Amino acid sequence: MRMKYDHLNFAVGGLQIPLKSILIDGNCRVEDRGLKTHHGQMIYFLCIYNKKQKENQITMGAYDIEDALAWKRKLELLIDQVHPEDEEEPRPTLLHRTTIGNGPPDSVLDWTKEPDIGLSNQNDTNQAYSRKNWRLLRCQNGKLTARSCSRAMRAVGVVEASCEAIFGLVMGMDVTQYEWDCSFQYGSLVEEVDGHTAILYHRLQLNWCSMLVWPRDLCYVRYWRRNDDGSYVVLFRSTENQNCGPQPGFVRAFIESGGFKISPLKSLNGRPRTHVQHLMQIDLRGWGVSYFPSFQYHSLLQMLNCVADEESEDDEDYQVPQADLEEEPTKSDSDAKSSDPIDLSWFSGIIRQDANEKSRNCWTVPAGKYLMELVAIDWFKDTKRMDHVARRKGRAAQVAAEKGMFTFLVNIQIPGPSHYSLVLYFVSSSLKKGSLLQRFADDDDDFRNSRLKLIPSVPKGSWIVRQSVGSTPCLLGKAVDCSYLRGPEYLEVDVDIGSSAVANGVLGLVFGVVTTLVVDMAFLIQANTYDELPEQLLGAARLSNIEPSAAVNPELDSIS
Repeated sequence: MRMKYDHLNFAVGGLQIPLKSILIDGNCRVEDRGLKTHHGQMIYFLCIYNKKQKENQITMGAYDIEDALAWKRKLELLIDQVHPEDEEEPRPTLLHRTTIGNGPPDSVLDWTKEPDIGLSNQNDTNQAYSRKNWRLLRCQNGKLTARSCSRAMRAVGVVEASCEAIFGLVMGMDVTQYEWDCSFQYGSLVEEVDGHTAILYHRLQLNWCSMLVWPRDLCYVRYWRRNDDGSYVVLFRSTENQNCGPQPGFVRAFIESGGFKISPLKSLNGRPRTHVQHLMQIDLRGWGVSYFPSFQYHSLLQMLNCVADEESEDDEDYQVPQADLEEEPTKSDSDAKSSDPIDLSWFSGIIRQDANEKSRNCWTVPAGKYLMELVAIDWFKDTKRMDHVARRKGRAAQVAAEKGMFTFLVNIQIPGPSHYSLVLYFVSSSLKKGSLLQRFADDDDDFRNSRLKLIPSVPKGSWIVRQSVGSTPCLLGKAVDCSYLRGPEYLEVDVDIGSSAVANGVLGLVFGVVTTLVVDMAFLIQANTYDELPEQLLGAARLSNIEPSAAVNPELDSIS
């Protein structure tokens, strides 16, 4: 594979046979489709498409996740370099070519393996890690919850290996897992939901008296994600599946929360290092646990005894990035909202405002300075996806328009058997001409996709949920499909969560327990020049214990 200034060419053996081509512009998106099994091998898939012609997609597969991610970065860089105003320059075209020879019709070209691309060789066996002799470095006991009879425990350590190497071991379900996981006896794939989510069956090998206590097995969902900082999150949660019923002679244990957080550290003496966290909260169930509670404790220790290597004095190199929603800008911003307060009594939404931390099904605004005022939140439910909700009569956007104010709406579309929309209304007295906010409102979708950021956070929730959501800022237009609708006094962005396998995986872990969570969401426009600094938040919302049953059907007339 060779990368030229104006083209990306896929070639095999000097022959070039184009199957598809895609015009590269700012509407293109490279989607992470994750790992899938293909002819018995795990292959990492990417998909590139233009959001205006989503039916025309190119799917690419690679055996090595590092190579695939390197090309994902190259493709995204190429997309970012294309600007609509440069029409005199020829736009790049992505040509997709396939393998030549007697392979099966659906054979996958490992498109990262052209000799001159400068990436690592997938056949290199000189891996910088050891699968043996890992040990428990430190164990942190968790608290018992009112609904649980199990204990949450976490092992933390530093391993001399790359994140990708450890991720490969954690994701394996073959004989190699015996070499580092002493609790693993047998595992198999039950169902591949998508490239980031799978249902697995797992038999535990635990050091107890088999004459007295039956062996345990598991059926669980495994979800994984790679973060922009190079870290990996692999999460587990027990589930039921018709193809994975109770097994004779086994007691079905239950994972309440568990998984790995695998984060890069600075290399030491030229050797890669990784910070590994392994958390598990599991109920082993059965009479053995009831009569001999020490089984639960010692079995959990055994399951965690796969992390890590040796503790390092440089462990402070590792630091989890945290979003600070309360940080104030260091200088005044020309975009700052008017000092004239907005009368919140003018507005109403489905979800009520309540600053009490213990309240349910409500919202408040985290402390801080924002460009726009959050005035209302709607919570809709329908049989189909709800687009362009700003045009609905009687909603906050129409009330603001009648009073000469500007509204920025974020319509978070949640797919499923029933479609939900969480709609946040941010209002400003006016748009200052020439400001970044005004440019964002009036520019094109390419500009908006390259600037609109979301900072998520879960201040109250289980470890598995907090890890699945994370707290790293992300460009929404690169993570999911966003549609922008500009009205006379509003800008609406419809955020299609269902357009991304990664986002869907997070949604699957979060939505089922949303009634127990406190979730923060902050939105900002990314600053790309010195004149646009400091970045200032458009607005933020804190949602507490949202009830899906409280969503209403938006049976409202549209503005003509």
